[in-house]
Amino acid sequence: MNARKLCTTVRATIILSIFLCLDSTPYILVSISRIPKFRAKMFPNATDAIPGDEESYVVELDVFHQLHCLVESHYPHKYARLSPRNDIYMSHCLDSIRQSLLCSADVSLIVWQWDAEAGQSLPRGYAVHHCRDFDRIKEWAVTRQLDDKLNTKIHVVYDLPSPPLLY
Repeated sequence: MNARKLCTTVRATIILSIFLCLDSTPYILVSISRIPKFRAKMFPNATDAIPGDEESYVVELDVFHQLHCLVESHYPHKYARLSPRNDIYMSHCLDSIRQSLLCSADVSLIVWQWDAEAGQSLPRGYAVHHCRDFDRIKEWAVTRQLDDKLNTKIHVVYDLPSPPLLY
């Protein structure tokens, strides 16, 4: 195997390993968090109180939703929903990822380098990124993790001032 094919194989293996790692990590378990009522009052969009604990409100960090969407789009056969709404859901997921990319607008530089075997200059998509501390983000979510299953069938009347709904 030549060096270029080996390098491509190694990169593909690393990328697949990352997805497998994401797939095996129960992000959905830490993604739903509780926040106190005084914090919920500060949000531009209303969020629901937790049934049985009306002094706490439910939130989800969008990064975990985006990771969930990324994994579902990468493994559609594994996460196929038995619903005609699956196309709508996947469109929602892709739009969520698109919005995140546009909002964060990563301006890390992708360099171009000469590839002797190809006889041309090619982009090297392995940019050095300046990232947030994802471990600290996970830690925040875990410390506020909703331990009990959220009963989404109970409606708690929203008693906070209603801010305008933002999208």
